[in-house]
Amino acid sequence: MALNYDNVTAIAKAKHIPFLADNIFNSSLFFKKLREKPDVITGGTKIVEPLLYAKGRGGWFSEWDLLDVSPKETRTAVEYDFGYAYANMTISGQQEDKCTGDEAVLSLLDVERQTAEKTLIDQLSTAVFNDGSNAQQAHGLRKIIGVDRTLGGLDSTTYTLNNRAN
Repeated sequence: MALNYDNVTAIAKAKHIPFLADNIFNSSLFFKKLREKPDVITGGTKIVEPLLYAKGRGGWFSEWDLLDVSPKETRTAVEYDFGYAYANMTISGQQEDKCTGDEAVLSLLDVERQTAEKTLIDQLSTAVFNDGSNAQQAHGLRKIIGVDRTLGGLDSTTYTLNNRAN
């Protein structure tokens, strides 16, 4: 008896996908913190985020001092392409033949889900520390805090800490 993938897909989504996402985000403190304040993006061609990159004008003054009220550029936006991670769940024809009931199908899917979950956790955990050498991975902390790099279309050699402070 061949599996009806429509039914299996419906069962897998209802039972496993939310559980899978919860387990991935609960796998480390970093992912838990990310999930506490989710910023859900529902689609689009890029992720565009406003960025305050410089201080405004200000300072100390006495009674009749001249104040610098000239405008100053302080904001821009950065943009990112979406990143994608995957983990396959492969079931052979022989496994299909041996799993002939709802419980057997769910057991088989559960084993495959656990493997996919561990694979995704490993992929995301590695990406957290990506230095930018793998352009397909999400930007990792080593790239984000690095110097002499471009992040979100903003060149850190042009917009240095010294430039931002003025």
